[in-house]
Amino acid sequence: MNTIDNFFSPKDFEELDEAIDIDSLAQKYFTGEFTYLEKNNVPTQFKKMIDQANVEYNVVEFWVHDSQYHENKNGLDLERHKDKDEILYINEGIERYPQKTLVYYPYVSEDFSGGELVVYYRDTEQVIGTITPKKNRLVYFDSENEHEVKSFTGRRISLVLNPWIEPPFSWNFQ
Repeated sequence: MNTIDNFFSPKDFEELDEAIDIDSLAQKYFTGEFTYLEKNNVPTQFKKMIDQANVEYNVVEFWVHDSQYHENKNGLDLERHKDKDEILYINEGIERYPQKTLVYYPYVSEDFSGGELVVYYRDTEQVIGTITPKKNRLVYFDSENEHEVKSFTGRRISLVLNPWIEPPFSWNFQ
């Protein structure tokens, strides 16, 4: 697991904000939409994050979590899980994972409290790391590791990227 603070320079951070409509993406995720991009359509800012994780990919699955779009704006948490090809798992019981899971925090409110990202080693109780959300922080780890987000108060936005060599089955539903 790796954590990098102040990942984007102030100039790159502004360009990220201009290039990617975070608010629109957060609303899409709230309605259950995931977005996939082929490698040649991945924004420069996403490429910079994925390059940091040093992985090969052909497709990037991404979504945005913004606590303001959830019914329970305070105390929202995300149960322990693995990022995987959900359709393949549901239909055939096979777990197939993206190359890495990357989490980037473009916004964390001043009154934010809690919301730690806890990453566990594979299918064990061994904690690899506990990360507190912080503006302009990038975290990445092996997707086979389970992770969860603890309850929190305040607002935070997280951008999640999953680079895949072979697209997940849900790619077919785009």
